[in-house]
Amino acid sequence: MKNKKILFFGIFLLFSLTGILYYFNNFTAKNIKFDENSIRRNIEKRKYTEDIIKQNQFDHIGKISYISTDFEDFLTAVDTKNNRGFLFSPKGKILKEVGKTGEAPWENITLKYVNFAEKDGYYAFDYSKQTIKKYSSSDSLLYYYKFDGHSVSHISRLKNDIFIVSFGDANDFLFKIVDIKLKKIINTYSIKRLIEKEYGFFPKRDLDLVFEGYFAKNTLNNRVVYSCNKAGLFFVFDISGKMLYFHKTIDAVPVPKPISKDRGSGIVEYLVEPDIYVNYSRCLDNKYIYILSNIISNKDRNRVIDMYNLSNGEYVKSISAPPSSDSQKSVEISINDFGILTIVYENMTIINFKIEL
Repeated sequence: MKNKKILFFGIFLLFSLTGILYYFNNFTAKNIKFDENSIRRNIEKRKYTEDIIKQNQFDHIGKISYISTDFEDFLTAVDTKNNRGFLFSPKGKILKEVGKTGEAPWENITLKYVNFAEKDGYYAFDYSKQTIKKYSSSDSLLYYYKFDGHSVSHISRLKNDIFIVSFGDANDFLFKIVDIKLKKIINTYSIKRLIEKEYGFFPKRDLDLVFEGYFAKNTLNNRVVYSCNKAGLFFVFDISGKMLYFHKTIDAVPVPKPISKDRGSGIVEYLVEPDIYVNYSRCLDNKYIYILSNIISNKDRNRVIDMYNLSNGEYVKSISAPPSSDSQKSVEISINDFGILTIVYENMTIINFKIEL
């Protein structure tokens, strides 16, 4: 009789644990369900403005994956095809070109970020080496900071040698404030509690894929924005790196679920589901955050630039990004201190527009 009781208790415990695991798995899946109808209703609330006037255009031979306006009206671009950084004048003249490919400490394997806002040099981020570097105006490597044991997805310079960086570790997705010259971590911000409170769950792995994104900063307002590529979220920081708030984009695309697929021969591919590129690019001025959205309605011919109030993240209005003359879609945006919006298109045509707000 005693053995039967033990057996019964063991079976009961097994079924209980199975039920608990089933509950948690389905709870997570339920919270990250991709509701197309809900998203469609959200984007139907967009209010469009047509106050955008073409100024000039120029072409670039390469593949621009990131643009920014570090100071005044000069455009910084990272060309991943040529592994080079460029500084353009407003009319497209190349003022500076940097970057050497290779394994040496002063060379880069995968250039992902460049900042020219220093008269005596510039900064660069090599994604493959996970290293931020400071160069002199003559391209000599002065000093660097390497992120050991982490996979930093993107960075932005706040001031002097202080940067904000984003990366996912085993249990959290973090923003860290780093002084690369002193090689010191100044502060760390976790998003785990924020996401759990908003969505009722937090992914348990592959957080660098789930919350992958890019930073943007404008020197005029001393604010930095980070928008996720595959979730309808953005985070706003001040010039010290303090997180001010986070907000959903108007589409409110949910946080995706990390998944893995066995491709055979011991090869496992790590993905997210749904795997949708939500936010293509982002920039900001002293009043608004601009996010180039890939979530569009049937009536839109091109991607849409959604505008949000910089002070609180609330949605304001949208701009239907004009297609290029050969119907190419927009892939990157930046705005300077004088209200000139720069759009990079798939064929690397770059067009400047004046926004009349």
